[in-house]
Amino acid sequence: MESFFKGVVLKKEENRLFYGDTYVDNKEIFVWDDGHSIRPDYVYHHFKKLAEIFGRPDMTFHSLRYSTASILFELGWHPKKIQEWLGQPSKRMCSTI
Repeated sequence: MESFFKGVVLKKEENRLFYGDTYVDNKEIFVWDDGHSIRPDYVYHHFKKLAEIFGRPDMTFHSLRYSTASILFELGWHPKKIQEWLGQPSKRMCSTI
C-alpha cells in the first residue's frame, strides 16, 4: 500500500514538472494530470456505470466499506484495527462482520 501511494506522489511530481506554471498545486492525492481536483460527481457517475456493467446496479460506495471490512477481517486484521482504518466511530459495524 505504501509503495502505491509513493508512486502516486512521484507521478504528481513528474506532472508538476511537465505542466510547469499551469499545474494546479493542491494537497489532494488523486487529481487529474494537470493537478485539477477530480469532482466527486465524476467519480460517482463512473462508479454507477461500472456497477451496472458488472451486473451490480445496486452497489454503492457505502457497501464497499462493508466489503473492505470483511476482506480485512478474513485476512486476519483485528476488528479494532479495521475500525480505525475505516474511520468508523463505533465498533458495531466491525463486530457484525
